Amino acid sequence: MVSSKNTLAMKRKRMILLLSMVMLSISMSQAQPQKLKDHLSSVDYEFEALGKFYFYYFRSDSLWQSDGTPEGTIVVKDLNQGYFIKGSVYKTNDVFFFATYVTNQVTLWKSNGTNSGTVVLATYTNIQPVGIQNNELYYLAVSGGTSSLYKVAATGSPVTVKSLSYTYQSINANYPTVPILNSSIAGGYLYFSLLTNPSPRRWDLWRTNGTSSGTTIAIASSFFEFHKLTEFNGSLYFENTNGMNENAE
Repeated sequence: MVSSKNTLAMKRKRMILLLSMVMLSISMSQAQPQKLKDHLSSVDYEFEALGKFYFYYFRSDSLWQSDGTPEGTIVVKDLNQGYFIKGSVYKTNDVFFFATYVTNQVTLWKSNGTNSGTVVLATYTNIQPVGIQNNELYYLAVSGGTSSLYKVAATGSPVTVKSLSYTYQSINANYPTVPILNSSIAGGYLYFSLLTNPSPRRWDLWRTNGTSSGTTIAIASSFFEFHKLTEFNGSLYFENTNGMNENAE
């Protein structure tokens, strides 16, 4: 676990600028930028994880990391999987997950920040991350025409929690992004809003505790999506057609 002191220090050093095909960093306490690497002109996505700054370099289809120093700015792994999907990064205490895209195929990855620890977990037709609960990633995915809820921990392979019927949004092929799903943890459950029928339009609020029997619909058949899911004192608050509503568990 990265301490709040170390995290703050990283945030002060993580400003990355792309100027004249040169990667630079500027610390809040430095007057002049520090050059990290030359010829990184197509940095496509950036995020912080495991106490370091990561970015996807489009031209070489590779994942990089930086600790804010030139010698610490290195390639983690050449992915060779098409495009990095924006919005697909989810972090636990020990690893982070992300997804890549090629035509009609999405690959789920796991990384601990090392080359050997950056590995493919599974390949699907479509994927939709839900959230992190108990240090595990929960996500929806379509494989072989079947849509299911999965979970995966820092070690081991993905596990099917339950088959679910839902309407998924296609990943943008030109600028790969994954739609953000409304989700929150309350009372030991991970809640998420799901479009289960496009016509007539119907949204269901689901919840899961990581088991098939514990994955159920909490509130069914709403014409409007459940927005701004927020936990407070063990209860779930959300926004719907009638404003603020509460689902206490």
